[in-house]
Amino acid sequence: MKIAHLCSYYIGSKVHAMLFEALESSVSNQAIYVPVRAENEKQAYKSELLESRINYRSIIKPYHRYLYKTKIRCFLSDYFETYRKDEIESIDCFHAHTLFTDGGLAYELHRLTGKPYVVTVRNTDVNIFLKYAFHLHGYIKKVVDSAAKIVFVSPAMEELFFKYFDRKAINDTCVVPSGIDPFWFLSGNSVKQNTDISPRILFVGNINKNKNPLLLAHAFENVLEKYPASMIKFVGPQGCQSKKLDELSRSIDSIEVVGSVRRKHELKKYYQWANIFAMVSHTETFGLVYVEALSQGLPLVYSKGQGFDGFFPDREVGVSCDSKSISEVSSALIEVFEHGYLQAELISASGKFTWDSVSQKYIDIYMKAVI
Repeated sequence: MKIAHLCSYYIGSKVHAMLFEALESSVSNQAIYVPVRAENEKQAYKSELLESRINYRSIIKPYHRYLYKTKIRCFLSDYFETYRKDEIESIDCFHAHTLFTDGGLAYELHRLTGKPYVVTVRNTDVNIFLKYAFHLHGYIKKVVDSAAKIVFVSPAMEELFFKYFDRKAINDTCVVPSGIDPFWFLSGNSVKQNTDISPRILFVGNINKNKNPLLLAHAFENVLEKYPASMIKFVGPQGCQSKKLDELSRSIDSIEVVGSVRRKHELKKYYQWANIFAMVSHTETFGLVYVEALSQGLPLVYSKGQGFDGFFPDREVGVSCDSKSISEVSSALIEVFEHGYLQAELISASGKFTWDSVSQKYIDIYMKAVI
């Protein structure tokens, strides 16, 4: 089977490379088309296993942000310049890894070649493009209607998507999560005896408005009133909320801003220090850090109606809450701490997010698409 991946966000996340590597053992041939803005972006993620499969194309222009149809026509023309006629004819199925950019290209390729395509819907598709690009809804409906399968990265993303489309009119949908780096499963996770008397909360993410660390810090102030020995650590690169978060940490000793931690072994030490993981993003496609934390036996506080929400019943592995409510977040932090989650059960729950499991689900989808 030959799968042609259309992946305009390849350089923005390691998730795509990990999926393609996991598929290598079962998919005989993968062609990975990656449009980029500049030549130096090609070096973002190196994978020796995939390097011969990838075609980086420096074709994205600044004006493409405003001229969607022009962008799709540009990509379509370039695709036929990049691959020979016999290479395209040998493709069994296209996989568009976003609805708008990659999905538009897949739809046009489908019209010209008759090849089926699968579309994965992500955060920016729903929370940016569907929300604001009303003028493109008619075209995107054609993309959706012509797809062999619409895949959502989380149940929450599926719910948001169907605010814009009639659920009854679209039957071929499913949820397939992202996987996480095998390191988190193979690094000798051990169950610790829980003798903690105060919350030790960890946040891992960008210090920006969307990831919402400042509200989490204010919610933590309420936790301190009940558990004065509590601590919270913020791990992640600087962003627009860094200045205010730094100021708050200087006034409250229990708040520590760590900064970026790039090495997995070092990051694991922070997960092992904590007894709660909390991130209440406003929007989220999936949230890999939730599963990383879960794999280390941490209960979660996560955003209601976004990313991770819906994979488990509420309170099974943590508590969901309104990302805009300080009182809800602080209550969730206290509830999770007082619940007494069993680490062994949390680690076990993370098992559904292995790349072996995820890749097999995609293989099943491809097989059904080409029948």
